[in-house]
Amino acid sequence: ACQMSCGPVPFFPMQAAGKFLQLTGLIVPPVSIFAQLNGSISTKEMLVFLVAAACAFWIGRIVEGYSVR
Repeated sequence: ACQMSCGPVPFFPMQAAGKFLQLTGLIVPPVSIFAQLNGSISTKEMLVFLVAAACAFWIGRIVEGYSVR
């Protein structure tokens, strides 16, 4: 018998958006480092991508933390 929840797991868009931002923040740095090593982008551009990724991860963590669970 079900005691807590017997239905589908509820979907929380804010939590999903936060997780997406965190995932973006984790994927962008290695890609930007690889692009810089290949010579596709400059070191300055790579650092801009790294700062943007850190900000995206941080904002995603805040958004996920404030989402309804």
